[in-house]
Amino acid sequence: MENPKKNIRSYLRDNQSFLIPAYQRGYKWGVSRSDNMSDATALVADILKAFRDHPDREYFIQGVTGFTDAEGTFNLIDGQQRTTTLFLLVAMLAGDAARQELLFFPMNSGEGNKFRLCYFGTRNKTALYLSDFCRNGKVDNPDDTQDIFFLNKAVNEMQSLLPSAEDERALLLNYLLDKVFLFQVEVEPSEAANVFSMMNGHKADMRVDELLKAEYLSGLSRQETVKSRYETVSATRTLEILKEQIREETAREWRVNSARNRLAREWDKWMYWWTRKDLRFFFHVKDEDALGWLFHIYGKKKGLPFSSDITERNSVFQQISKIALGDRINQSFEDIRRIQKRFEDIYDDVNSYNQLGFLLCILDERDRLEALKYFIEETDSEKCSRYVLCRMAYIPHVLAKAVIEGKADEKQLEEFKDGINSYLEGFGEDIYYTDAKRGAMRYLFYCNVLEASRRKIKFEFYYKEGGILKYYWSARSLEHIWPKSRVSDELAEGNVSRADMEKCSVNENMLGNMVFLHITDNTILQYKTPSEKRQRYFNLDERFYSRGMLHTMAAFGGEEWKVELQDIPRVIRNRHDRELKKLMKLYEQI
Repeated sequence: MENPKKNIRSYLRDNQSFLIPAYQRGYKWGVSRSDNMSDATALVADILKAFRDHPDREYFIQGVTGFTDAEGTFNLIDGQQRTTTLFLLVAMLAGDAARQELLFFPMNSGEGNKFRLCYFGTRNKTALYLSDFCRNGKVDNPDDTQDIFFLNKAVNEMQSLLPSAEDERALLLNYLLDKVFLFQVEVEPSEAANVFSMMNGHKADMRVDELLKAEYLSGLSRQETVKSRYETVSATRTLEILKEQIREETAREWRVNSARNRLAREWDKWMYWWTRKDLRFFFHVKDEDALGWLFHIYGKKKGLPFSSDITERNSVFQQISKIALGDRINQSFEDIRRIQKRFEDIYDDVNSYNQLGFLLCILDERDRLEALKYFIEETDSEKCSRYVLCRMAYIPHVLAKAVIEGKADEKQLEEFKDGINSYLEGFGEDIYYTDAKRGAMRYLFYCNVLEASRRKIKFEFYYKEGGILKYYWSARSLEHIWPKSRVSDELAEGNVSRADMEKCSVNENMLGNMVFLHITDNTILQYKTPSEKRQRYFNLDERFYSRGMLHTMAAFGGEEWKVELQDIPRVIRNRHDRELKKLMKLYEQI
């Protein structure tokens, strides 16, 4: 086929007839989906919206696939539900003469006014229903079969959506025939069975982002109003008009193709950016989200909960279409472009990368979207750092944002102070066997992130094991710098006396004696002194997961541990006081 692009008028006229093979299933587009619409009513609703919003623009629906036999019959492999629905829709809108012309063979064709949508096999009642409806616009006393039930259901629901005014119905019919396009894809007859199996047995439905891409590219690249009315009084003028039309159409198509290619390249650039494994892992992107968090953030900003779940595809697409597309499509695309640019800026900047990366690790999945949205919208790095500290201390998103922006009322400020104090008070004494252990893991992990930022390097939030990326946070543990097994009630060689610990009012489970460590490294180091740990830590011939943890490395490598055993409690006390002072100073800035 030379030109697979066809409007519906050409699709109906160019094919002598349409054959639905026996292996095709019955009519299912009348079945209600999770959003209480059927595929038939969704198609009509989409066409109606396009007709009312932009009647001069081309509108594309999903294509059809098949092969044309020697008699000129198009054998439908994929698209029989769509084609059947189009026949029904034309029959509802057209008068007797137009229905006859578009949907039936001519009286003098030798086919005896035969209906042009044919079934191969045993669905005679279905074929008769379609023929009667398309000839008369109704069917009295339809047979009671499953196919006819769904056909009748689809007809009634589609009718309820169509305009009642005759002039508007006539305009809608012309729009359907002339402005609604599809692609008719031809395959070799010998490959029909394989193609059908591939498309119907193993095909992947179009994702929401793929539907949105098609809608954006179509709407953004076709925003010119085509001049459709010319006046002429002579053959010479008629010839000039024809030349002018050809020039206008050629120029318009060039501009459309140029715009579409440019926009497609930009969209594909975004998609390529989001395909990077390290980047997707950093942002905790789900496999089904081809464009990462881009539309999740856009939907959140517009009050539309975006989902890539294929079962919610149609309702999500419909909601975004109402808010973002149509007359607002230019602004919508620009909003998405800004969000994508902000994602790229955050990822490229060391400080924002480290701050956000830390948050995405410690927060649950349901809270990550709020944190991402905050970082996308807030370009003040100081405010973002304060937000991270709030979330580290378990302050909810709404409360943290209100306090940082100076919009919190007295009740919120009191709640905020209580939350911060509760977090800090947990670090006073023993943290290992209390609820403060979780908070300590957050803080000590954050200390490693801060050290990376101070050195202006990106923190390594994940590592590779057996070719698979894994998060350090998922393999987290707390490690004692001075081993707890080396503290005893009785004097023993190499051990610290419990009595000496009590004199300094310390114990081995205090914050000053703790660091963040990968759980595998914890097992390796748990009985060793700081000097022994330091030797293992810096032995580059040995696999050590936590080697990139700069705060942890400094804790093991500190000269302060090179003291007599009786002085170890004093070292723990000094470290503990220092860590508490550093922690308090962090929260003074909020």
